[in-house]
This record gives sequence, structure tokens and C-alpha cells, in this order.
Amino acid sequence: MYEGLLNILKENKLRGNRVDIHIGLRSDAPLSRLLGEPAYKELRRFKFKLEYNIHYDSWSGRIKQQDLKGIMRLRRPLKKTEPCWLLYSGPTILSNGDMTLCGCRDLDGDAEFVLGNIKDKTILEMWRDQRVGNIRKGFYSSRYPEMCRNCSFYNDLSPLRKEKLNKFFR
Repeated sequence: MYEGLLNILKENKLRGNRVDIHIGLRSDAPLSRLLGEPAYKELRRFKFKLEYNIHYDSWSGRIKQQDLKGIMRLRRPLKKTEPCWLLYSGPTILSNGDMTLCGCRDLDGDAEFVLGNIKDKTILEMWRDQRVGNIRKGFYSSRYPEMCRNCSFYNDLSPLRKEKLNKFFR
């Protein structure tokens, strides 16, 4: 895997660093130790953005603190003031054809996010279903789905607002 990353960084450099490359590190070791590793020192010759994470999602309670090691910690759920951006980023089609609003949490298709099955309805019909709007609106009055209550992956709509602004000013 390291060789593949190195090859991507080399190729990007040869082509004028036209692609923004982000390297995400998830480790049980402190960042200072990782930055001293010979492999990382070799990577520093190239242009990339480093993202280091010690906070982990619980996957709605599926992962406990005792499952993590070293400096890893469970992320605390954020206060939910508006719909999660994942409810706008597009639906997820599960292996059985069910369409769910949140592929991040509704892994088994057993939550209120399931809008139907692609064998029975079109994706557009399900995406425009009144339940989608009701779920989104519920966030403004603290009436969000059960699955969202302890979700530590929640993000407000700022990523979508930023994306729209970037497109507008291009």
C-alpha cells in the first residue's frame, strides 16, 4: 500500500501537482511519533495535505471505547441544529435494492430511512418522497430519527453550503 501511495505522489508531482492529495492517518500512536518515521520522512518530498485523526465514530453504539487502543477516543456527538448533510448528499442503494437516506448509519436497512425498493419505485420517486422532507424538517425542532440521536458522524449543512458557494464563484 505504501508503494502505491508513493507512486501516486510521484506521478502527481511529475504532472505539476494538479491533484490535491489528502492523506488521512488513523493511528493509536501520537502524531509526533508518526512524523519521525522514515516512511513519512520520504513522503515529505511531495505535496499533500495530512489529516490525522484520533477520534472515532461509534457507529451508533457498535464500537465501544474498550474496542479502541492507545490514544484513540470515541468522538462525542455534536449538537444537531439542522439536518445532517448526508441527508442531501444522495441516497444509498443497499444490496437487496432498498434505498436508504443514510448509508452511513442504516447499514442493515432496518431504520426509518428506508424509502422503498428500486424494484418497485424509481430512485427519483423515492428521493422526492414526503418522508424525506419530514425527516429533514424534524431536525429544526429536535425531532430527528432515533438512529441520529447518538450519531457522532453528524455534520451540519456547511459542507453543502461551501460546495454551492465554490461553484457559484468559479
